[in-house]
Amino acid sequence: MMRLNYFVLNDQYIEGLKKPVKDHVKVNSSSKVTFKSRGYPYCHNVVKPYWFSWGGLPITMEFARKHDLANKWCDITVIDQKGKEWLLPLRHHKRGSSVYIGRPHEFLVVNDLKPGDPIVFELIASGDFPKINFYKLN
Repeated sequence: MMRLNYFVLNDQYIEGLKKPVKDHVKVNSSSKVTFKSRGYPYCHNVVKPYWFSWGGLPITMEFARKHDLANKWCDITVIDQKGKEWLLPLRHHKRGSSVYIGRPHEFLVVNDLKPGDPIVFELIASGDFPKINFYKLN
């Protein structure tokens, strides 16, 4: 059984966003799957079965706090690997316990995501109109 890392955070500042310290991330120790950063902050996660029924795509709270996404209640543009832009709601629980992208069902299906797939969110714009690139790692 492979053990996957659930997220990676990076702490170097550049132009108001944080730049990764490493230029790539290995998803797990026994895999050759890597993500090569383009210089933007990113986090990665592994698709969970409950994402399909719950109606949310979680963003790690630590990443959300560091990049001013934690208290947002707005739309976020998610750009998939085919270049399609998805305008989805960015939400947070009132107690500040989690941040998530809402209504992701069609996004998950169109991008052929299945439980266990490693994914990366790369924040390319923050502020009032956040924008992220989405990568499914194969």
